[in-house]
Order: sequence, then structure tokens, then C-alpha cells
Amino acid sequence: MPKAKIFDIIPPSEEIKEKPTFEKKLEKPVERIPQKKPSPFWQKPLLIVGGLASVALLSYILIEPKAEIEVWPETETGSFKTQVTVLSSIFIPDFTEFQLPGEKIQTENVASREFSSTGTKSKSIKARGTITVYNAYTTSPQTFVAKTRFVSSDGKLFRAPQRIIVPGAHYEGGKLVPGEVAAEVEADQPGEEYNIGSTTFSIPGLAGTASYTTIYAKSFEPMTGGATEKTSQVTQEDLDKAEEILTAEALSGSRQALEKVLSSQDYVLVVGATSEKIIDIIPLAEKGQEVDKFLFQVKAASQALVFKESDLKELAKSYLESQIPAGKNWQENSLAFSYSVESLDLAAGEIVLNLDVSAKIYSMVDENSLKESVKNKKPDEIKKVIGQIAGVERFQIELWPFWVKASSEDVERITIKLRLD
Repeated sequence: MPKAKIFDIIPPSEEIKEKPTFEKKLEKPVERIPQKKPSPFWQKPLLIVGGLASVALLSYILIEPKAEIEVWPETETGSFKTQVTVLSSIFIPDFTEFQLPGEKIQTENVASREFSSTGTKSKSIKARGTITVYNAYTTSPQTFVAKTRFVSSDGKLFRAPQRIIVPGAHYEGGKLVPGEVAAEVEADQPGEEYNIGSTTFSIPGLAGTASYTTIYAKSFEPMTGGATEKTSQVTQEDLDKAEEILTAEALSGSRQALEKVLSSQDYVLVVGATSEKIIDIIPLAEKGQEVDKFLFQVKAASQALVFKESDLKELAKSYLESQIPAGKNWQENSLAFSYSVESLDLAAGEIVLNLDVSAKIYSMVDENSLKESVKNKKPDEIKKVIGQIAGVERFQIELWPFWVKASSEDVERITIKLRLD
């Protein structure tokens, strides 16, 4: 059995019998000491300066410098002259021979219109009809020559255009039956007054003979067609005026058609390189024709010898490049050219042009050689290098970042910009 310890047998004192409870109020409130919040890093100057210095040092060590050099070369305007021949006999440009293909373009136009006749003509028509001629005089046939006269009961004179043979009379049952025959007659004069009705006709040529009253004629239908009127007539002046008007219209129409074709392409048409002609004149009436209106038609053609502006421009460029001295180049957008006609032969299909070509010419700069010459050099050294290059008017150097003192050793980080402005 273990031995008893002293604190196991001594009873607890009165002071520790009563333990404080949480319900017991403190006589004095406890004072709390406020805690300080940590300051943000940007309020610590030393920390900021140290960080920036670290970034700057790191950038200085890691960032590779760059260099940009702008160079303005010396420029001048170069002007050159030559002659160019346009030929309709070739189909592709020959820049070495200064020849361009020409093209003959032809358009046609037909002008047609109705015109009024201005002439007048008096038109006289004789009345015509049929009569029956009777022979009650003799049993023998009676013959009357052409143009035999027949006079109506009201005195209108008609004539028989053809010879008339009237059969002789005959007896039937002891009664005499006249012989008869139908015949055409025409009024002796034109006019409506001869359009008479049915009537009896006598033959003036038999007057004073026994047969005057026994040989006669009758009409059973009216005479018709007699008239006197004015009609329109085509005159030579009408035909000449129609030709003049339509010739101008046909030529104008053919020119407009030609211009439309040329405007749809980049064709060049020089002054004098066109021709016009009348192909056909068709009057659809003739002089003296009795019509109120008549048709007239004229056909014209226009022809032009043209060439393409794009061909001339390419020839101008080729010629310019052949004239530029070695070591120089020309600015593409500065090309200008003009031309004038030296000679023109439409029949032969040939035009000779005087060509003037000009452009801005500048001294070339060997960019690769310049990069090698200025790598890892300070601005003063770069200026000295560029200053020794012939044909440079001015230049500008920019290093990056701003603190670098020299260009990069890597030529790929050096940019040369040629300025032609």
C-alpha cells in the first residue's frame, strides 16, 4: 500500500473553498489597449525604392537595346524623252523596240426616219363605163374605129378606146332585131361631171346620114371614176434634205457607239486617229412618187486606231529604269509621262508618239551594309558613319530604351527606314 502524501491528508483552506463564478461582477472595467494595423507597402519608401531599383537593374541586364535610323536620301527629278511607235500589225508590246500594239475598232450605225412629201400634183381622172351599141340600120356588120365618139343625151362626150364591130340586124318572125355588142368607153375629159348615170348615146360621126338614128348606144350602169384632185408628191429637194439630216445622225450615232466602246477599256484615242464614212444610202421612195410620206435610211461607220494606256505606262517605266544611273533608284508613285503625236497614218495603222517620262530619283542606301557599320556604336559614332555615305541628305537616330548608350550588337535589332517624303 502506498504511503500517504501530506497534501493528501490536509484539508483545503477556506480561501480556496469558494471558487469565483462568471456571474460575479468585476468592481473595475478592464481597459483594452488598441492594436496598430500594419502599414500598406506603398507607405514604406525604402521598400518602394528598393523594388524599383531591382526592376531597373533587371531591365538593364535583360532588355536588349534597339536602334531605329531614318535616312532621307538626296533626290532629283529625272526627265527623259524618246519616241514610241503604235502599230496595228503587232499584238504584244515590244519595249526594246519601243513599239506598242494598236487596235482598229469600228462601229456602225443606221439612221432611219419617215419624212413628209412637200410636192403637189394635180391628178385628173377620166370617167369610164360600158355601153351597148345597137345596129338597127342594116343586116350587115358595122365597124367603128378606135376613138369613135359617143355623146350622151346630156351632151357628155365619151370615146371608145378600141375598134368596135357591131353585128348586123336580123329578122325574127318578120320583125327586125338589131345587132348589138358591148364596148368600153372613156370620157373625153377628166372630172366628176362625167360620172353620169344610165343614158342613151348617139354617134356624132353618123350625123346627116340615114343610120344616125338607127345605130346608137345605151348604158345600163353609171359611168364612174371621173375626178380632178391634188396629190402629194416626193420632190428631189425632199430626198436631198432627208439624206442630209440622216447622214449627220448616222455619223453622230457611229461616233457615240465608238466612244462607248473606248470608254469601257483603258484605250487611248489621240486626236486625228479616227475616220468616218457613209456606207449606204437607201431612199425608200423616188422623185415624183405620189405618196404623203416616205422612208429614208443612211448607214455610217466610224473607225479609230487606239492603244492601251497600261501598255504605254509599262513602256514608260521600262524606259525610265533603263536610263537611271547605277546606284540610284526611282520612287514608284512619282512616275509621270505625257505624249504628243509626231505622225499618223490611219490607212497603214501606224502612230508615232513623242514620249516624255519623269520621276523622282534618289541615291540607294545599302541597308545591310549600314546595319553592320553601326552595330554596337554610340550615337556620335553612328552619325560619323552615316555622314560618310554619299547621297544622304539627312538622318535621324533613335535608341531604345532611353538609357542605352549604344546600338545593339544584333543587326536584326537595328531598323533602317528610307524616307522619301
